[in-house]
Amino acid sequence: MPVPYDDTGNGQFRPAHFHLLISAPGYQSLVTQLYFTGDPYLTTDVYAASSKAKQRVLTVKPTANNRKLVSFDVTMTENLLAEPAAIDRLAGTYLDEKDRNLKTEFFKRDGQLWRKSGRVVYGINYEYIGNNTFAQSGLPPGLIRTYLFEPQADGSVKVTSTNIDAKGNKVVTVSFKKP
Repeated sequence: MPVPYDDTGNGQFRPAHFHLLISAPGYQSLVTQLYFTGDPYLTTDVYAASSKAKQRVLTVKPTANNRKLVSFDVTMTENLLAEPAAIDRLAGTYLDEKDRNLKTEFFKRDGQLWRKSGRVVYGINYEYIGNNTFAQSGLPPGLIRTYLFEPQADGSVKVTSTNIDAKGNKVVTVSFKKP
């Protein structure tokens, strides 16, 4: 079993959890975290305490051969897909318009757009929601993270990132990928 850990170094512990990535061509990828009943940090963790996480808190059952068993059913849905050529054009490294040292890197996997993240080994999947906009799914209620891509006349691509936290604070940044 995984163990709880201090995520920020200030005593705010994350409950024990597994990160899970399930993907299949033609279906929305699922990136999620699975938690376990009885963990004392479930109620204080912003991700585990969300109403959507309740269905991902699993009961650990002992088996006859002295092992532990958990069960998590998954139903995959078909994608609202952006055109493959569009994903190819959006993939790449974007530099923040105010601080060129801040980079965001997008890549293509299974025909979908993903963003590299230093804390997540396999990246973060973004669902196409229409109008050149991609959204991160699976966030706790109130949290929103979207990217609006706008091809420019010079061949570059502008991306506007909008992040809204649980308190409603909104941060908007703009980055560009050069041709």
